[in-house]
Amino acid sequence: MSNLLQLESDIAAAVASQVQVKVMAKERTRYTHLVKPEAQAACLRGLEDWNLRNGSSMVDAISEFNQAIATDHSYALPFSARL
Repeated sequence: MSNLLQLESDIAAAVASQVQVKVMAKERTRYTHLVKPEAQAACLRGLEDWNLRNGSSMVDAISEFNQAIATDHSYALPFSARL
Protein backbone atom coordinates (compact mmCIF):
# COMPACT_ATOMS: atom_id res chain seq x y z
CA MET A 1 0.00 0.00 0.00
CA SER A 2 2.82 2.44 0.78
CA ASN A 3 4.30 1.74 -2.67
CA LEU A 4 0.96 2.64 -4.25
CA LEU A 5 0.84 5.95 -2.38
CA GLN A 6 4.42 6.70 -3.40
CA LEU A 7 3.59 5.85 -7.01
CA GLU A 8 0.60 8.23 -6.95
CA SER A 9 2.78 10.96 -5.47
CA ASP A 10 5.46 10.43 -8.12
CA ILE A 11 2.90 10.54 -10.94
CA ALA A 12 1.34 13.73 -9.55
CA ALA A 13 4.78 15.37 -9.30
CA ALA A 14 5.65 14.32 -12.86
CA VAL A 15 2.38 15.68 -14.25
CA ALA A 16 2.76 18.94 -12.35
CA SER A 17 6.30 19.44 -13.61
CA GLN A 18 5.21 18.81 -17.23
CA VAL A 19 2.16 21.06 -17.15
CA GLN A 20 3.78 24.07 -15.51
CA VAL A 21 0.72 26.28 -15.71
CA LYS A 22 1.28 29.77 -14.42
CA VAL A 23 -1.66 31.99 -13.59
CA MET A 24 -0.95 35.66 -13.90
CA ALA A 25 -2.27 38.00 -11.22
CA LYS A 26 -4.40 39.77 -13.81
CA GLU A 27 -6.05 36.48 -14.82
CA ARG A 28 -6.77 35.54 -11.21
CA THR A 29 -8.67 38.74 -10.56
CA ARG A 30 -10.60 38.38 -13.81
CA TYR A 31 -12.70 35.58 -12.30
CA THR A 32 -13.49 37.24 -8.99
CA HIS A 33 -16.56 39.33 -8.40
CA LEU A 34 -16.93 41.50 -5.34
CA VAL A 35 -20.56 41.40 -4.27
CA LYS A 36 -22.11 44.60 -3.02
CA PRO A 37 -22.78 44.22 0.73
CA GLU A 38 -26.39 45.41 0.34
CA ALA A 39 -27.05 42.72 -2.27
CA GLN A 40 -25.49 40.02 -0.13
CA ALA A 41 -27.53 41.10 2.91
CA ALA A 42 -30.76 41.06 0.90
CA CYS A 43 -29.94 37.63 -0.47
CA LEU A 44 -29.19 36.26 2.99
CA ARG A 45 -32.48 37.66 4.29
CA GLY A 46 -34.18 36.00 1.33
CA LEU A 47 -32.56 32.65 2.12
CA GLU A 48 -33.65 32.97 5.73
CA ASP A 49 -37.24 33.65 4.65
CA TRP A 50 -37.09 30.83 2.10
CA ASN A 51 -36.07 28.34 4.79
CA LEU A 52 -39.16 29.16 6.87
CA ARG A 53 -41.23 27.46 4.14
CA ASN A 54 -44.59 29.12 4.61
CA GLY A 55 -46.68 31.22 2.22
CA SER A 56 -45.84 34.69 3.45
CA SER A 57 -42.15 33.95 3.98
CA MET A 58 -41.86 32.68 0.39
CA VAL A 59 -43.27 35.96 -0.91
CA ASP A 60 -40.84 37.85 1.33
CA ALA A 61 -37.96 35.69 0.10
CA ILE A 62 -38.70 36.43 -3.55
CA SER A 63 -38.93 40.13 -2.74
CA GLU A 64 -35.51 40.02 -1.04
CA PHE A 65 -34.00 38.12 -3.98
CA ASN A 66 -35.38 40.71 -6.39
CA GLN A 67 -33.94 43.49 -4.24
CA ALA A 68 -30.54 41.78 -4.28
CA ILE A 69 -30.71 41.45 -8.08
CA ALA A 70 -31.66 45.11 -8.46
CA THR A 71 -28.73 46.11 -6.24
CA ASP A 72 -26.13 43.93 -8.00
CA HIS A 73 -27.30 42.40 -11.28
CA SER A 74 -24.10 40.38 -11.67
CA TYR A 75 -24.55 38.52 -8.35
CA ALA A 76 -25.68 35.03 -9.41
CA LEU A 77 -26.95 33.60 -6.10
CA PRO A 78 -30.23 35.55 -5.90
CA PHE A 79 -30.98 34.63 -9.53
CA SER A 80 -30.61 30.93 -8.76
CA ALA A 81 -32.43 31.15 -5.44
CA ARG A 82 -35.37 32.91 -7.06
CA LEU A 83 -36.06 29.93 -9.30
